[in-house]
Amino acid sequence: MQPLSVEEAAAFVRLPVSTFRRIAKEQDVPRAKIGKRVIYLDGDLVAMIQKMQNAPATAGGAKEKPSCQSNNVVRFGGAISRGQMERDLEGALKPRTSSRRRNSTTG
Repeated sequence: MQPLSVEEAAAFVRLPVSTFRRIAKEQDVPRAKIGKRVIYLDGDLVAMIQKMQNAPATAGGAKEKPSCQSNNVVRFGGAISRGQMERDLEGALKPRTSSRRRNSTTG
């Protein structure tokens, strides 16, 4: 088995890099992150291709509909620290008052 970078792996399966990343994420292709580099093994890529060949095709290439049909879904969470979340909440709940104006005339 030979380690491949993302670009080499995309070339191995003959796909654009962006398409390869999307499919690799959907198929949960095993990968290793070494420093800032992501490495794939060529054997795992062959297994991904075989898995895609054996998967039953949907009629007309239609994707499954998500369980939630709402268009105005608000997602919470993500990569935010607890302290940042508390500061954001305090800022949102803080009364919106402005400071008193000072007299602009001179005596």
